[in-house]
Amino acid sequence: MPSTLDRWIRLWAPLSGRRLEREIHDELDFHLEMLALELEDRGLDPSEAQRAAEARFGDPSRMKREAVRGERSRIRKRERVLLMDGLRQDLRFGLRQLWKRPMFSGIALAMLALGIGANTAIFSVVQTVLLRPLPFPATEEILQLWESRQEQGRNRSGVAPANYWDVREMNRTFVDIGAFRWTQVNLTGEDHPTRLSAARVTSGFFGTILGVNPALGRTFLPEEGEAGGASRVALLSYDFWQSRFGRDPSVLGTSLILDGESHTVVGVLPPGRPWLDAGEVFLPMVRNPDAPRGSWELGVVARLSPGVSREAGVADLESVARRLEELYPDINEGIGISWGLPEEWIADDGLRRALWILLGAVGFLLMIACVN
Repeated sequence: MPSTLDRWIRLWAPLSGRRLEREIHDELDFHLEMLALELEDRGLDPSEAQRAAEARFGDPSRMKREAVRGERSRIRKRERVLLMDGLRQDLRFGLRQLWKRPMFSGIALAMLALGIGANTAIFSVVQTVLLRPLPFPATEEILQLWESRQEQGRNRSGVAPANYWDVREMNRTFVDIGAFRWTQVNLTGEDHPTRLSAARVTSGFFGTILGVNPALGRTFLPEEGEAGGASRVALLSYDFWQSRFGRDPSVLGTSLILDGESHTVVGVLPPGRPWLDAGEVFLPMVRNPDAPRGSWELGVVARLSPGVSREAGVADLESVARRLEELYPDINEGIGISWGLPEEWIADDGLRRALWILLGAVGFLLMIACVN
C-alpha cells in the first residue's frame, strides 16, 4: 500500500515550483505561436499576424499569471483531497493492526500514557520551581545573606541580631538590609484558639527589598519597628485573609489578639509570592538594644543599590565582617558572610539538580515508549 508520503512525492515531482510555471508559459507561448501561424496562412504578414494573435489572445503576461494561479489552486485542492484520503487509509490500517493484536496494543497505549503522564507531571514541577521567574522586581539585585564560621563548621547559619543591626548601619552598597524570624503565635478571642505560623520582619522588608505592594492596605512603617505600642500591628497573608475572613476588605482596622496582645490589621499581602505564602501573619520586628550577638536566629535579605554589582556588595559585607571581628573578637572571631540568590527560597541547589535529573529520566522513558 503506497504511503501518504509516496503520494505526495508523486504529486509534487512533476508540478513543483518553477517547473510548473515554465510548463504553463511554454504551453501558452505554443498556442500563441499556432494562432499567429494560422493568421499568416490567411494572408497576413508575420508582424501583423503576431499583433493580431496577441490582440485576440489577450495580454500574454496576464494570461500566464492567471493560468499559474488557477493551476496552483487546483493543485492545492487536489493536495487536500489526497492528504485526507491518505490519512483515512492510514488510520484504518493502524486500527486494524491494533485490533488484531489487542495485548500489544494495550501495552503500547499504557506505556505511552505512562510516559506522557510522567513527563507532564514532572515538567509542571520543573516549570513552577525552576523556569518561572520570581514575582519580585529586579531579582538580580536581591541577595540572601548568612553568617559563616568555617572553624566551627558553619557555612550558612542565621545572623545574630546584634550583628544584623551593625551590618545594616555599616554597609555602603545596599539600599536596605531586612531581617525576618519565623515563629508561631496564638490567635485567641474566638471560640477556638488557633496556632498560626508567623514571622517578624523589619519595616522595609516587603516594600524596599522585595518590592511587594500589598493587595489591601499598607505594609509596616519605620516607626512600627521601634519599641512601644506602635509595633502592635499585623499583616495577613492572602490565603489566611481568604480562608479566615472570606476576603472581606473591612478586615483593615480590626483587631487580632495574638499571644494575648491586641494587634491592628493594617494590610493584606498579595498571593503567589514564594516565602510569603509560608506564613499566615506577619508582625514588625522591634529593635532590641540588648540583642544577643551569639545567637544565630535571623534570616537576612538585602537589596543592592542600583548599579552596584554583587561582587562589590559581597566585598563590602566582608569588610564589615572584619570590622565586627575586630570590635567583638571573643564572639565574632572567624566571622564571614556567605550569600545566595532568592531562587533558593523555592529550591536549593540539591533539589534543582535532582529535578533536572528526574526530568531527563522521564523524558528518556517517554522516548522508549514512543520507540516501542
